[in-house]
Amino acid sequence: MHDACDSLLRCGQVGDVRAGPSHLRCDGGVGDGRRRDGTVVRESVGRLARLRFDARQRLVFHKCSCENSFVTKAPLADAPSLLAGSRRRDEILALLRQADTPLSVTEVADAMLLHVNTARFHLEGLADEGFAERTTESRERRGRPRILYSSEGRSPGPRSYGLLAEMLTGLVVSLDNAGPATVQVGKEWGRHLVERVAPSTRIKSDEAIARLNRMLGAVGFQSETHATEEGAELWLRHCPFREVAEKHMDVVCALHLGLMQGALDELGAPVSARSLEPFVTPQMCIARLSVSGG
Repeated sequence: MHDACDSLLRCGQVGDVRAGPSHLRCDGGVGDGRRRDGTVVRESVGRLARLRFDARQRLVFHKCSCENSFVTKAPLADAPSLLAGSRRRDEILALLRQADTPLSVTEVADAMLLHVNTARFHLEGLADEGFAERTTESRERRGRPRILYSSEGRSPGPRSYGLLAEMLTGLVVSLDNAGPATVQVGKEWGRHLVERVAPSTRIKSDEAIARLNRMLGAVGFQSETHATEEGAELWLRHCPFREVAEKHMDVVCALHLGLMQGALDELGAPVSARSLEPFVTPQMCIARLSVSGG
């Protein structure tokens, strides 16, 4: 394990690796303001804690691939979402996180050895994506106030929503008589999510099914409608809850059925969701709808 980590150090992927009994911790690089030789690159200039980087030795965090027998093989965190704009944007965000005060475009450009326009482009991108916040400098002297940037926005680090979903689903499974309550929760969300009609407006079954399909598509399903003698079938591919549904099918599929029933109830159309058959094929579930009118 340590040989693998040493090889990462030599190639400059991480600054320092310390393996604990059940975790790996990667330090160094932009995150702590040090180069590979350990030199601190943070300098205080007035109120600004400015970070200077040698362009040839600038480091960024990379995922450490060292083996550790104590680490669980199944990933607990969701797949990370990368910042649009690449490594440069990651470095600028790390700079903002280390600064004691909000930074201007010029200060970021000086610290990162960038052209002012390039620094402004990445800062605006970070702000637009919600990873940084822009504020206007409050000043008493004459002149146009500067736009300042800070890292008070959301963190780009990994999330574990999949793990949270499994934990909460496991809680539901443990409750007595959870089935009807689970369907009811789905119904309430279906009424909330569906595209409603105007008051006193009645829509036909075809329009109701079309709105149901749009709601399912917004959730993440890929839905196809097929006419049947009783009404219609929805062939549902790409279940957005699949990983959790495979382990807790009774809860997740009850929520999904309730979602469709609540949406159709809200529309007031002569259509109802009769049943949901999960994983008819490894990639598809089938929802069966009853139509009692035009």
